[in-house]
Amino acid sequence: MAISRKMIVQYMTNWYDITNSGVSRALRSLSKDPLNFIVVEDAPKSAREKVVRLTDKGVKHCDDMIESAREVIIPFIENLSTQEGKMTIYCFKRLEEECSKLRT
Repeated sequence: MAISRKMIVQYMTNWYDITNSGVSRALRSLSKDPLNFIVVEDAPKSAREKVVRLTDKGVKHCDDMIESAREVIIPFIENLSTQEGKMTIYCFKRLEEECSKLRT
């Protein structure tokens, strides 16, 4: 799976106060030693556009981060009632819906 560099810039500037050049520096850093989490390639249909893909090392790092987040969140979730859990899931789904509007 790949995401266009242009979409990364759009997301980052919407979510954070970061410039296009700041995104470029971050992507460069993520693609080089010692991290090597991503590769930046030419887009298949555009000579100017780039796409970003996770490397195997990047996928492993994301999986590790998700597992770490689970370890932090699970103790809190275990103390929620079924109704509270459903409300929490509903709130996250609604937040995702609202955030998705920014992508279009």
